[in-house]
Amino acid sequence: MGGMVFLLAKISTTLIRRLSLCLLGLTLLTNCSFRQMGYDNASWLVQYRVGDYFDLTDSQGDVANPLVAGYVDWLKKEQRPELIKLLQDIRSTTSEPVTKATFQNFHRRYVAMRVSVLGQITPVAGVVFPLLSKEQWQHLQSHLDERDEDQKERVYAQTQKEYDEEEEDRLERRREFT
Repeated sequence: MGGMVFLLAKISTTLIRRLSLCLLGLTLLTNCSFRQMGYDNASWLVQYRVGDYFDLTDSQGDVANPLVAGYVDWLKKEQRPELIKLLQDIRSTTSEPVTKATFQNFHRRYVAMRVSVLGQITPVAGVVFPLLSKEQWQHLQSHLDERDEDQKERVYAQTQKEYDEEEEDRLERRREFT
């Protein structure tokens, strides 16, 4: 029972830290031209990331590319303003201690944005996924299995102290980069 409580606490702590780091990173992006560059090249970035999971044939790409372009246009028009507003709200609270209610509000808004994004990409996947070959599905499954195993190893293998040290190292590297 104690091990389960520790695991749940670790997962909750991990989630909170990752969300905090994500929000911090997004906050930093609102201050630099990389944000605009990222949105301007989002179609390419999405296609590049999809390429990590499987290679589309030319005919599959002919179907997927316009759908992805439409999705990215939606992101630019609909999600970018919401994201900027969320990040501005986060930035406005950095001078004060963040209460649990404030954090929960930011988390709720973040989750709502994520659900909206997933809701927009689902129809695209619904068109593209049936076009995939058996080999492409197997490659996708293999890639996702590997990613899941890596995540499990990180969660189960690290002690809280190791995790804290690793997070501190990541933050330090980010500080050096900026």
